[in-house]
Amino acid sequence: MSSPPDGVYHGVDFSGAKRPRSKIWVSTWTGRDPATTRNGFSHLDLVETIHRSSSDGRRHFWLIDAPFNLPLEQLETHGVELGWHATLDWLASFDDPRAWRRACRKVSRVEPRREIDRKAHTPFSPINLRMFKQSWHCMVSVVRPLAAESSVLVLPMGLSENQASPLVDVHVWVGESCPSSILRARGWKNTGYKGTNNANRSAREDLVARLQGVNGFDIVDDARRTAIEDPEGDALDSLILLLAGPGFAATDHEALLREDERAKVEGWVYV
Repeated sequence: MSSPPDGVYHGVDFSGAKRPRSKIWVSTWTGRDPATTRNGFSHLDLVETIHRSSSDGRRHFWLIDAPFNLPLEQLETHGVELGWHATLDWLASFDDPRAWRRACRKVSRVEPRREIDRKAHTPFSPINLRMFKQSWHCMVSVVRPLAAESSVLVLPMGLSENQASPLVDVHVWVGESCPSSILRARGWKNTGYKGTNNANRSAREDLVARLQGVNGFDIVDDARRTAIEDPEGDALDSLILLLAGPGFAATDHEALLREDERAKVEGWVYV
């Protein structure tokens, strides 16, 4: 990792649980000071924290580990307009994620993947049994309210629908990422670190050591211990997301949309 653009980087390991406070982890890194991590966020807390970050005069780059949109094929199957806001409104028309998944499976049991899921090698389709709650809550409870904020830019889709003013004028950027994809892109092992046995713990220790071996990246002692001790790997995942922050900040998002038409609706996974 080269010296990152000035700003504050945040990695959010997300949860679609009804009571997600213990499961949503946010790691933060300035590019100069060691990274920290904390949990205790509801979905509303997360939205408000992202929104408030626009008030300190610095640039903030947020990466969240959850889908920001759905495959074009799924939208076409359900007669949803092929637009980002139309997708968010359609999802919000259901009372909860289970009602949405039931409606989808009445029409088709196929679980399509987005083009970017294939490119980034994300583990699951957004509607997969292990993902659907996370997908629905990310899009309805977090992305949809953020999309209404002029001080926040959700990338890359926000550019395609003129969600906000030009990139240089918005100091809070929010994008989708995936810890497994980040590790894979760097040639690091992306499995085996979640669990309670000694091998799982050793894998977490190895990943933390690798993270601290990246040029310019460091982790405070408490966060390092938490990442190693947490058997579910949530704290560690939030730290892994920080690796993609500088690349996210430096991406030419407008060029990305010109080169990939599907990204205007399906979104992008920044790794």
